[in-house]
Amino acid sequence: HVVPVVFSLIFLVGVVGNSLVIFIILRQKAMRTTPNIFIGSLALGDLLLLLVSVPFYGMIYTLSDWPHGDFLCRLNGFLVTLSLGVSIFTLTALSADRYMAIMHPMKRYTDSPSRRTWGAWFTCFRTSMRFVVYFVVPIVIIGVLYLLMARSLWTSGSFTQQSEAAARQTETRRKVAILVLSIVVLFVICWLPRHIYTLWFDCPSYGWYNMFWHVYKMVSFCLSFMNSCVNPVALFFLSDQFRRHFHQLIRC
Repeated sequence: HVVPVVFSLIFLVGVVGNSLVIFIILRQKAMRTTPNIFIGSLALGDLLLLLVSVPFYGMIYTLSDWPHGDFLCRLNGFLVTLSLGVSIFTLTALSADRYMAIMHPMKRYTDSPSRRTWGAWFTCFRTSMRFVVYFVVPIVIIGVLYLLMARSLWTSGSFTQQSEAAARQTETRRKVAILVLSIVVLFVICWLPRHIYTLWFDCPSYGWYNMFWHVYKMVSFCLSFMNSCVNPVALFFLSDQFRRHFHQLIRC
């Protein structure tokens, strides 16, 4: 009965937090910058996943079987994959945006408001490809972009040679880059365990499904859904702008 309680907390925090993020971006014109538009799309994707999938997945651990039919089972699986794709590709686009802002600021556009049979082998191939396309490749791209940004910001020495206004602008870009990197790290922490489990489960292995893997499965599923509610919390603690607007909304 622990898992449904965790899912309920994820649902509550995620729906409230992501709704506030979307509301702030839509209401405050000054918040409609390119990075915030990407963050808003992340929040929208997470909100849809929470509203549609989490209530159904929470029932898996309280009922003996799936009572909602084959269509909803496939729909929820599709929505989880879709949310994963939206999240990782949006994070990749965010990282590319920060790369351009820091490495090529003069070329940037102005901010303004996308089981051992052949069948089992195919399942393994599909799961492996999803891991590569939705996780490995984007994370590698993000890692390379951030290594280049880090070299430019911390080892070039050009930061101290800028005017005061340019230095403030660079510092603002650096803070946004750190914010995006924090969201990427949270994504890796939340989704990597589930990828490990699906690779183990869908691909030929010498292990058996035992209590360890059962617990690991529950933890990994909870973590993957938790990713849909941690971003607003990260924004609150790491972004002065979002924290100020959160406080304004709380005080009405």
